[in-house]
Amino acid sequence: MSNCADVECEQFQFLGGWLCLDFVNTLDERSSASPIESLLSYSDLTRWGLESEALTQHQTEGLISSSTARAQDAALALTTAIDLRETIFRIFFALTQDEAPDDLDIAALHTAIVDATANSELAAKSDRFILDWPDDPDALDRVTWAVAQSAANLLTSGFLDRVKACDEGPCRWIFLDTSRNGRRRWCDMKVCGNRAKARAHYQRQKSASEG
Repeated sequence: MSNCADVECEQFQFLGGWLCLDFVNTLDERSSASPIESLLSYSDLTRWGLESEALTQHQTEGLISSSTARAQDAALALTTAIDLRETIFRIFFALTQDEAPDDLDIAALHTAIVDATANSELAAKSDRFILDWPDDPDALDRVTWAVAQSAANLLTSGFLDRVKACDEGPCRWIFLDTSRNGRRRWCDMKVCGNRAKARAHYQRQKSASEG
């Protein structure tokens, strides 16, 4: 995880193909004994919002300034965001396993979606209208609203059969498979794909030597 102070420095990876999935992937190596957490502070949360384009730089700076004066509220907003992240992970991971998501997780996501919608407003954008959130630096949950709305959009899209979990060991990142044949197995071929291939090669060599 990067320690750079420059707000322009990229700290996160975006391989999920959908905002809510990229948010899910802020926890790495989920099934390992020591998962790697990227959201260690409210500042990390807003930085993710900036890098994902869920927030503008102006909005990010306003939220960080507000969080400094409202440390307890910012800590609660971070906890809420992480809880939502884990809820969304469980829902989509269940779907990748052809299982029904837990009713409690669906209910929790529904509550987050209702909250996001209640705080949104209709806004004109180019030649269309969208639901967006006002530029309020005191709205410390703004990133959470964007993520909840993204999850709602994906769940009601026609792409659920393309949502997959990385097949490499403890990774378990969730991604939208946009490959032509729909057979993508890893979140990133250069990292998890090469690891899986190296492991398979090692096992073949080992089996051959033992045989």
